[in-house]
Amino acid sequence: MIKRLYRVTIPIFAACMTVLPLRASEPPRLIVNITAGTLTADALERYAAKFEDGGLRKLLDEGAVFTNAAYDCMQTLTPVSLATLSTGAQPEIHGVISDKWYDHTTGQPTDLTEDSHSADFERRESRFGHSPRQLTTPTISDLLMRADSSSRILSLALTPRSSIVQNGRRGFCFWLDSDRCRWTTSTYYTPVLPNWVKSYNAEDLHARFLTGEWVAKHNRANYANSRSTLLFAENNTPQKGKKPTAAATSDFIKVSRTPIGNTLLFDFAKYAVKCLNMGNDEHPDILNICLDTAENIARRYGTESVEFEDMIYRLDSDLREFLAYLNVHLKGSQSLVVVFTAAHGSAPAADIDGKPRDRFNPAQFGVIMNAYLNARYGAGAWVRGYSDRSLYLNRDLIDERHLTLTEVQNTAAAFALRFRGVAHALSAWQLQSGYFGEGYGGKMQRSFYPRRSGDVVIDLMPEWTEECDDTITLSGSFYAYDTRVPLIFCGTGIAAQRRDENVSMTSVAPTIARLLGIEIPAADGKPLDL
Repeated sequence: MIKRLYRVTIPIFAACMTVLPLRASEPPRLIVNITAGTLTADALERYAAKFEDGGLRKLLDEGAVFTNAAYDCMQTLTPVSLATLSTGAQPEIHGVISDKWYDHTTGQPTDLTEDSHSADFERRESRFGHSPRQLTTPTISDLLMRADSSSRILSLALTPRSSIVQNGRRGFCFWLDSDRCRWTTSTYYTPVLPNWVKSYNAEDLHARFLTGEWVAKHNRANYANSRSTLLFAENNTPQKGKKPTAAATSDFIKVSRTPIGNTLLFDFAKYAVKCLNMGNDEHPDILNICLDTAENIARRYGTESVEFEDMIYRLDSDLREFLAYLNVHLKGSQSLVVVFTAAHGSAPAADIDGKPRDRFNPAQFGVIMNAYLNARYGAGAWVRGYSDRSLYLNRDLIDERHLTLTEVQNTAAAFALRFRGVAHALSAWQLQSGYFGEGYGGKMQRSFYPRRSGDVVIDLMPEWTEECDDTITLSGSFYAYDTRVPLIFCGTGIAAQRRDENVSMTSVAPTIARLLGIEIPAADGKPLDL
């Protein structure tokens, strides 16, 4: 039997994207990058009073804390941010602008990680697997493997998208199969699923955690947040459309929408670190962990909810046990650096009076836009589709009608400003031909990748989000509630401190590169000195 949930108390070493120019001759033996899908900038301070010793509390007390760390682009979406963290580049360079887009050559929708040339293990039926073939820029993990082929890379997340983007092209990369809640990877990374993973899967450990309901960790009076829809059964979550419920259609959904997802992820991480013996030789290793559960709970209940707060307290406990295990596992006392941050924050689910925020309807936007272009240029299917604030036009039709692409793009962008909720709209031509520097234009431009971004890119008004089923809030804007995130780091050679200067999240990968004494990526960010 595989032993689980090791309980020990340890000095925690956690770090976020900042670096002390460590001695190149003595790099840390293990760097652990932990990224929460959603975590607002003030979350750790807000809930710190109830953190346990050895978890997030120790990070705040003994780590280097950056209080003004932020992403400097518009597309604050999980895969986009993970690519920025792992490469040190803006989306305009690394090319990850969403998890899906429309191919300008074929006109067909394209998924970031789906790949018909690969197959996922443990999957019953599927015409595709997953791979990093759409990634265009080396990650810090790729660069470490290039510098030292004996180093080990391990990347974990509940979804293939998160695991692959933070990983890159080499190393071990695993995610939870949505059919049977078993850990899997694809044939891109390995010809067979390792026996140690099969052994773990055989226990169906997730079933052990699904025997009861999600119950609040503390008494109601001890929570800083007030709204709840599940834990205290008030059913007063502010949202339009269907309210979230406790019911779920599969074990995977139950896992991914409750704190169980974090618990399972950290448990598998402990097991994998043990089986791969990470951090215990002269070759430095990297472990990447993305906590998708945090985003799922934020989207479903809101970051102002008791449910989100309870998830953080349980994450604190999971992190304490994980760091305790690493302290026992690692043979060297000066071997560990942990990087803790988040992919993005989240728009408020309600205004200050508790009323639901307004929503932007992408489907309606596409229909009305097509009707307008019909009136201007004649009947036709002018709109290919819409994805994450990008409108894609039918470029084949534009060519057939002998129209200028630039003219149609600019016309559509001007019309987009007539829609409620749209704050800014720029055409692809404007984004490619001009330089906006700072302000809203600069943030939109840094998220624009010509081969994948739409013909018109829009930004919504503050606290507006796109309409999405069973969701009360989303990320994806350049407003502070989305871009500012926690940033803490502790570990080998890093002193406890608080830093208030503005820090770009593009500095993470270059800083880790300096820690490891390897090639600094061709990134926008600069290494941070402590």
